[in-house]
Amino acid sequence: MKTSEFKHRFEALDDNYKVSMTKNSVYLQYHGGVIGYIDREIRFGLGVNFSQSLPHLQELYMLATEFAGTLVEDRDPKLYRVHILRTTDGTYLNRNNKDKRYYTGGSDVFGSQTQFTMEEIGEMSRKKQLAIDWDKALEEVKDD
Repeated sequence: MKTSEFKHRFEALDDNYKVSMTKNSVYLQYHGGVIGYIDREIRFGLGVNFSQSLPHLQELYMLATEFAGTLVEDRDPKLYRVHILRTTDGTYLNRNNKDKRYYTGGSDVFGSQTQFTMEEIGEMSRKKQLAIDWDKALEEVKDD
């Protein structure tokens, strides 16, 4: 299960359920209090403190265990930068978050998307205005 799907399904169980994330953990919250966590780097890394009075307790538990059991590499899609010009500072394809126009610039530009999933790259590769050799331009984003 993807992280985004887990977050959506968890928060849909009840208006008071929320998910917050850090680099290493996914925190499960109810009324602002942490009721559990799922480790983002270890499969089956799950810690819970579920009360019997929580709404939708069985669904909550099943959802948390399914996500914790998902292979870590399958939870989040890999991200790529599109490296247009190989210079010391790099020139990458960017997409403005507001008007969705494309331009070239640095690798992390505020207000623009500079990292893309393979699904997004597939959509971009069909655009005639982007004359890019996609096989040569993709650069996987590595976690820091």
